[in-house]
Amino acid sequence: MPSLYIRRLPLRNPGATPVRRLLEISNARLSDIRFYAPGDNGSYRAHHTGSALPYASRDYPNRYYIYALDLPAGSQHTYYLRVASEGAKLIPVRLWEPVALAVHQQRDYLAQGLFFGAVVAMFLFNLVLFAMLRDRLYLMYVVFVAVTAMGLASQNGLAHEWLWPGVNGRWPNLSTAILFSLSHATLTVFMREIIGTRTPVPWLDKLLLAMLAWFVASPVLLVFLYQQVAGAMSAMWSVTSPLTLVIALVCVRRRQRGAYYFSAAFCVLFVANMGSALAALAFLPHNLVTNFGAQIGSACEMLLQAFAQADRMHIMRGEKEQAQAAALAAQNDLITGLKLSEQRLEARVAQRTAELPLANDSLALMSMTDVLTGIPNRRRFDQILATEWARAGRQHTMLAIGMLDIDHFKSATGRRWPEAAGACHPGCADGVPVIAGRCGKKKQPHGLLDVTAVPEVAYLFVLPSQYPLSRCPRQPKCASRHAGVVRQARKIG
Repeated sequence: MPSLYIRRLPLRNPGATPVRRLLEISNARLSDIRFYAPGDNGSYRAHHTGSALPYASRDYPNRYYIYALDLPAGSQHTYYLRVASEGAKLIPVRLWEPVALAVHQQRDYLAQGLFFGAVVAMFLFNLVLFAMLRDRLYLMYVVFVAVTAMGLASQNGLAHEWLWPGVNGRWPNLSTAILFSLSHATLTVFMREIIGTRTPVPWLDKLLLAMLAWFVASPVLLVFLYQQVAGAMSAMWSVTSPLTLVIALVCVRRRQRGAYYFSAAFCVLFVANMGSALAALAFLPHNLVTNFGAQIGSACEMLLQAFAQADRMHIMRGEKEQAQAAALAAQNDLITGLKLSEQRLEARVAQRTAELPLANDSLALMSMTDVLTGIPNRRRFDQILATEWARAGRQHTMLAIGMLDIDHFKSATGRRWPEAAGACHPGCADGVPVIAGRCGKKKQPHGLLDVTAVPEVAYLFVLPSQYPLSRCPRQPKCASRHAGVVRQARKIG
């Protein structure tokens, strides 16, 4: 059931001239207002208006409720005010002179226009930033600004005057509670994001999540159970606001950079709302600050939150620049390392290229040399024999093939003949060029073109001649030389 209040308002005009006064009820959320004014014949005429009725039901165009009172000279009249409301219980009544009210109304709408103009500007600016940067924090802030501005407009009657003037019923009052619940929800989400309460204060972050769940669920409860949860909602708001401030201060103590701006902004908003509430309860005088405390606090809070976001962007930009510098340094180090690796690889390839002919020569020499004795093998003998044979055929010169055999080698050395053969082969091979020197060319001992070890200890060698076979001037001497070769070979054996 809605609360019902009846107030008796006696007014007297002791002057000699009639006066006109304007009665203002400065609470836009009163659902049903019936104002009774005395008539000419002693009866009362009633005027019915309130937030539950369309805006057109008001005689005077204002966001509050204003009634014109004409007081004759020297008269005294009694007026009655009947107020029924589901939500608001404050009934602030004030009597104005017409000129004073007009000046006050002009200033009031000017202040409201400045506030909502700033809100629209901040809304559009942050919306553009979100479209450019794709940072969800700006989207949260845009939603918070929009919902908070709508809640304030619904609270002070501007929404009923300009947004839904033809709506009646419970929505004008219900919208205020719903919008403020959503405003608290978006502020909680924004707080968790800009401060980052998950890491420094995880237990307080869980408390914020519980508050967020309540603020999200409360609009549904308000739609279906408004009278049952309205009191609990007011009590919850009175608890969550200082609790939010305490959590922000705890994060300030934990050296969270985002908490500095947020705590300052929320502190201004909290103090301003407290001043307006105390002025409505007549604990503080009415002035510019207390009358527009909610707007002033919200404007300052939004401005400080904008500074907080700018500081966050500055920090993110610095971190991004540091990351880019680190990535650039790592890239430069990688390039330098690759260049060094390339230089080392080129040097190694050049070294291997230079070593390749030597390795090939060494392999060729190894393929033509006996590993045990170091004496040219059968392959080398076949190669030299083919070469000298072809040369002798071209030049029509003599060519001889000799064989040196060492008899009784195994029987002389016994079981140690492999070691003895390895020690004997080089000495025997060195003696072959002496025995088989080239005819008439003692200074050129290359007459022995190859010596080859074969089974049982024996040597083969090729003896070419530089003279044609038919023109050898020293044939008898060459024959005796060959005979001497055979005798010396037998002595060695």
